[in-house]
Amino acid sequence: MFEKVSFEQFLIDYKSKIGSASADYIQEVYDAIKLPKRSTKYSAGYDFCVPVDMDVQAGIKYLVPTGIKCNLGKIYDKHQPMFCRVDETALGVPNPDNEYRLSVNTNTTYCENTIPYLALYPRSSYGIKYGFKINNTVGIIDQDYYNNEDNEGHIYVSFITDKDIKIKAGDKFCQGIICYTTYFLDEIPVEEIRSGGIGSTSK
Repeated sequence: MFEKVSFEQFLIDYKSKIGSASADYIQEVYDAIKLPKRSTKYSAGYDFCVPVDMDVQAGIKYLVPTGIKCNLGKIYDKHQPMFCRVDETALGVPNPDNEYRLSVNTNTTYCENTIPYLALYPRSSYGIKYGFKINNTVGIIDQDYYNNEDNEGHIYVSFITDKDIKIKAGDKFCQGIICYTTYFLDEIPVEEIRSGGIGSTSK
């Protein structure tokens, strides 16, 4: 599901968002990038790591190219939990109004109106200790951001802190959580396909 962007893309984004450096050095940084993974069996988040050492100053906005992209389409290769409507009467629970409640069905596969997305949050320890905040509050990575024409779906993290902090290359600094949303089956179909990177959906 998580992959590295090409070195060519990382080279472009490194120079534009971090600063000038030799291609050989950037290659070393690229080679050392770790794919996001969960820390424990029941961790909800996939940890993202900083690719380079950073001397972060409080109140300054930073934009970090992680070197990572996310193919959310791959999650449909397995059974995925999704929301469905369950009649509580069938479960033996009194329900005089015959209402339905949302429940989770873990035995169903992909439903046509279920859309996965990746939500990026700060690691809780960074938020508590340093006032680490993601500048767009929550980073939302849409399924069609992957391999877009502008930047291959390269995931950037824009953040700011309340305190100075030194972050070393390879340190975990934010986490991605796979979420699901739905759309109404009777809504007007949206046929437009993303062709750009960050901000393209508002154009």
